[in-house]
Amino acid sequence: VMAINTCAIVMKFFKAFQSNPRLKVVTDTFVQAATDLAHFFIIFLTLFMPFTIIGHILFGKDIPEMGSVMASVNTGIALLMGEFGWYVDNSPEHIGSQLPSGMPTLVLFIWFFLFNFMMVLVVLNMLLAVILEHYTKVTEQLEHTVDAPPIWVQVTRYLHFKRATRGFVSFEQMARMLENDDDAAHPEPVVTTESLIKAFESESMTAKQGQWMMNFLQEQVYKHKQKDEGMEEEEANRSTQEQILEVVTENSERLDEIKNKLAELPNSGIGKKLEELLSTVQDLKTEQKKLRAKLDDHSSSSSRKK
Repeated sequence: VMAINTCAIVMKFFKAFQSNPRLKVVTDTFVQAATDLAHFFIIFLTLFMPFTIIGHILFGKDIPEMGSVMASVNTGIALLMGEFGWYVDNSPEHIGSQLPSGMPTLVLFIWFFLFNFMMVLVVLNMLLAVILEHYTKVTEQLEHTVDAPPIWVQVTRYLHFKRATRGFVSFEQMARMLENDDDAAHPEPVVTTESLIKAFESESMTAKQGQWMMNFLQEQVYKHKQKDEGMEEEEANRSTQEQILEVVTENSERLDEIKNKLAELPNSGIGKKLEELLSTVQDLKTEQKKLRAKLDDHSSSSSRKK
């Protein structure tokens, strides 16, 4: 029961972490990586279980750590964590040595090597790569979040908020009154300082609170407007880049056609001018490729930032 209570307390902490974008990076990472992790663990079990079962079949009579399938699974998990003392005790002293059952220790060496190579060096690093990939995406999204303060800044803001709203009508009470469908406190579509004071006159709202709430709402509207404008600007930039890429592609195709036609013409009668024209076409094509590469790099970097 105490262990369950401890887990519940930890889950409460992670629930509270949702209020700060920087604290919920870990949970966001695992949420985004859930699909990849599910497929990864299918591959992991497909490799891990055969290794442990083979270990039990081959070495179960000689090594207590593999005396049963469950013991072999536990030994495999310990190997993943870097615990292999049992292998040191049974490692081959020379190439022809044997275990008590007559099993060559060379087989144990091959099993141990393949397990560490596949499960530790390859599979566990794949798991780390999957998690780090999604962690990088989450942190990049965090950089472009309009308001993602560190926890100490958020605590300072909260203390200022409590000090500024001391003596105000409870915001929870205001929310209940506004959400009352039978008798809404503020049915008017336009919100002003006077309308707020009138709506919560029964709760003795002061002019100071009414003005504070209007300033707060205007600040929130401004932040959301900034965010929307930033997204629109980024979308417009991406659209412009795509149009430029289309033009570059079309021009590149036309230059290819011109170059091929010029190459088919006989050199006699054209001479040096034809060579200069071919050289110019080749230079233009080179510049087109450079421009396209730059636009591709810019487009991919913009996508990563988004």
